[in-house]
Amino acid sequence: MIRSHPPGLEWDAERMWVEVKSIAPEGWTGTLANTPSDMPQLHKGALLEFQPFHIIDLIYEGHRDVSPDPPNREYWDRCMADSCVLNDGVPVYFVYREQPDMADEHDEHPDSGWRIRGDYRDLSDDEIKGRTAEYIAIGKVLNADDSWLHLIDRPIGSAWLRNFDTGEYEPLDDDGGNARS
Repeated sequence: MIRSHPPGLEWDAERMWVEVKSIAPEGWTGTLANTPSDMPQLHKGALLEFQPFHIIDLIYEGHRDVSPDPPNREYWDRCMADSCVLNDGVPVYFVYREQPDMADEHDEHPDSGWRIRGDYRDLSDDEIKGRTAEYIAIGKVLNADDSWLHLIDRPIGSAWLRNFDTGEYEPLDDDGGNARS
């Protein structure tokens, strides 16, 4: 499924057929195998980059000895998230992973260490302090805003700030500034 940027004339999203060319930890690549109906900027044969979570289904050629279906991952581990992300549609702005410390011995699912903050760029310090947070399944947060899913397996100590101009999450160093490459 590809979302059109800018939006298409009829649809904002369209299913695409892609022949996978490479699979790597940082993402997949493939060539577009059909001609989009409503996205003139894309052409059959174009090389595309995408993530596994963009894929609806896979069709394999030839004989395969193992099941081609990747395991379906669930996100029951817990995190602390601003309620405004869960209930008010406020986009995720700052995500960081700390040493898990919220779990109770009777919890069925462990604390992941993820802490998710909603956009607070235009808020006063008092408004930010007045926000409530919830200790909840990561999946619930992803249902509200999955823009940070590609960071889910980053280690403890990771911190990311969303750049709303680019839509990308930029790493932060220990001093809270942009990480140096």
